[in-house]
Amino acid sequence: MAEKDLTFLARQPEVAEAENEAIGHQWGLCRRPCIYHLACGNCTKGADCGFCHMPHGERVPKLDKQQRTVLQELGAGELLALVLEPLRAKAAQMGLEENAAEVIELLEMERAGQTSVLKNNKKHPKLHCIRKIMGRMSIAGLVGIAGYSQTGTDFRDRLTGAVEKMRGQLQ
Repeated sequence: MAEKDLTFLARQPEVAEAENEAIGHQWGLCRRPCIYHLACGNCTKGADCGFCHMPHGERVPKLDKQQRTVLQELGAGELLALVLEPLRAKAAQMGLEENAAEVIELLEMERAGQTSVLKNNKKHPKLHCIRKIMGRMSIAGLVGIAGYSQTGTDFRDRLTGAVEKMRGQLQ
């Protein structure tokens, strides 16, 4: 962020946070909905809350426990390959290819350094269903799945930084 943007944040943090959240929400880069905001209409944490306070009309697609278990059985390279396909499609659909380029490049580089085979050499029939759900997920949801592959915290930190940079570019 530029220095003048930081000054704006210092003067009106609640307004700036709401604008940033709305922009992220509009582009599918928001976080999961805040259950307190949904249930009560307000959240005691306010701007410090790590969840989205914007209205979510339809239910956010997510993987169930069995599907998450299947993903845990994948190697990091296989998981990243699985995430990259819908992530590229979602970025193209929203016209965000240029903005998402750094995130996609980071995932591709990490994937190139990983093995792309299933642990225990198993084929999972549930991968088709997982791909369908991932196709409906937001960019933030897909990146969240990629961030929890069996890679190090350095990768997750770089991925988080790239997503934050992407959010900043959309403002």
